[in-house]
Amino acid sequence: SKSTMPWLDCARSYGLSEQFVGEYLRSNDIAPSDVYVSSKWGYTYVADWKVELNAGAPHEVKDHSVENFFKTSKRNISTHWRIRQSLPSTLCNI
Repeated sequence: SKSTMPWLDCARSYGLSEQFVGEYLRSNDIAPSDVYVSSKWGYTYVADWKVELNAGAPHEVKDHSVENFFKTSKRNISTHWRIRQSLPSTLCNI
């Protein structure tokens, strides 16, 4: 039933979660109808997996452009997505 369907929430800023989840779902022949996968877009991770950065250096940069939306749409879990969440945005930065 839908009430017991697994929900996996991913985001590029969660490390390589989209890649790991996508590979797992495909390698285990899990159909998109058997799992609820969500992810986020709107930020681009730029820290190159470094925990500590120079003062003021960002881990992520906000990017709500159409180009970024389509770039993130090509990630590893795109065949299983049910919902795409936009990280905080305002009319000023869309």
